[in-house]
Amino acid sequence: FIDLAIGSVEKPSVGIEFKTSKSYYPEGVIYDYMKLLDKKVNIDTAVAIDIYYGRKSELTPEQLNSNIRDAQRRLGDRYEKARERNLWVIQMSEGTFSIFKCSGKSESFSEVQI
Repeated sequence: FIDLAIGSVEKPSVGIEFKTSKSYYPEGVIYDYMKLLDKKVNIDTAVAIDIYYGRKSELTPEQLNSNIRDAQRRLGDRYEKARERNLWVIQMSEGTFSIFKCSGKSESFSEVQI
């Protein structure tokens, strides 16, 4: 159910989820993170790229961190804490860009200064 996998069919090395939308829908983001961080999904690296455009209110690292915590909680013992991850959220709003990342084995987002 992953959007894109890179590598062999039997054991892809990278799983990628991609989303672009005017709306930020936490349930959809949590579902994507659950797919990427599930131990049963046989990948080495998880990548998510979410792009939101035209939003009036700005996203915060706290909102995004809540998504990861919810995914962890829902996965329970199936949560793969050791999986390498590169999760990116890009928000374009009224001529400004905000970029957030969660990388390595980190479990939290930080804003990237551009």
